[in-house]
Amino acid sequence: MNKIYNSRDYLTLQFVNPVIRFLTISDIVGLSSFGLVAPVFAVFIAGSIQGGTLAVIGIAEMMYLLPRSLFQTPAAYFIQVLI
Repeated sequence: MNKIYNSRDYLTLQFVNPVIRFLTISDIVGLSSFGLVAPVFAVFIAGSIQGGTLAVIGIAEMMYLLPRSLFQTPAAYFIQVLI
C-alpha cells in the first residue's frame, strides 16, 4: 500500500534512499560553496590583472551564468527524454 507523505517528509528527505540523499546533499553543499567563493576569488584576482575592475568581473560572471541558466533546464529535459 502506498504511504501518503506530508510536507515535512519531503523537506527532510526521509523517503529517499540514504545513498541518493547523501549524494544530493553533498552536491548542494559543493556547488553552493563554489558559487559563494568564486566571486570573492575573482575580486581578489582582479587587482593583479591589468584593466581588471568589478565591472569586468560582473560582465564575466554574467556571460557565464546567463547561458548556463538558460540552457541547463532544457538540456536536462532533453537528456532525461533520451534515457
